[in-house]
Amino acid sequence: MNTQLSATSIQLLQTAERLFAQEGIDAVSTRRIAQEANQRNVSALQYHFGSKDNLIDALLAMRLETINQRRQDLLQQLQNKQQGADLHALLEALVLPLVEQLDVPNSHFIGCLYQLYLRARGERVYSTLPPELTAALETVTTAIERCLIELPLKVRIARLRLMGSQLIHSVGDWYYQRERGEALAPIAELAATLIDFMAGGLAAPVSLSSNAKKRTARGTRT
Repeated sequence: MNTQLSATSIQLLQTAERLFAQEGIDAVSTRRIAQEANQRNVSALQYHFGSKDNLIDALLAMRLETINQRRQDLLQQLQNKQQGADLHALLEALVLPLVEQLDVPNSHFIGCLYQLYLRARGERVYSTLPPELTAALETVTTAIERCLIELPLKVRIARLRLMGSQLIHSVGDWYYQRERGEALAPIAELAATLIDFMAGGLAAPVSLSSNAKKRTARGTRT
């Protein structure tokens, strides 16, 4: 967590994270966040962050600093082991830092991230953040794409988007099941299953579309 933030700022961010995860981004007002954070001045959020959007960026930065560093460490380990082109190992570097956030005490980041993802409607959630906070994510995504270089470009793009969506939805689903008090598999099992599932989907053979099959069939008859 960023130690440069004041205690009040951290309290506001943690409160916003919890409320966003529980109720959705647009359903929570800045006044509500300040009140829930036990701030007498309902304008405390504007004083510390200026706007709700700035607060969201600060919240992401607070969590992504740790996630990015963890991912960089995992990527360095892969380089040391000469596994920089191993799809399964790269997916571990992608998945583990996010899944591990589910174990952070008093953190609702995964639920908040899930709500931000839904709100973004396909746009990049991290687009307004400094690039150094997502550098390791860009590195591992690029490395994963290189593992799929034999696939057609459109297929690679589609599968990488599905990969990101699957990751967010899977960890989000686990988070909300826990919030409902449901029995869950251990986080390590979630991570292992998710990595295996994504590896299989990314590297699966490409199926011909119906039109392509028809064209192939016609070409064979002639």
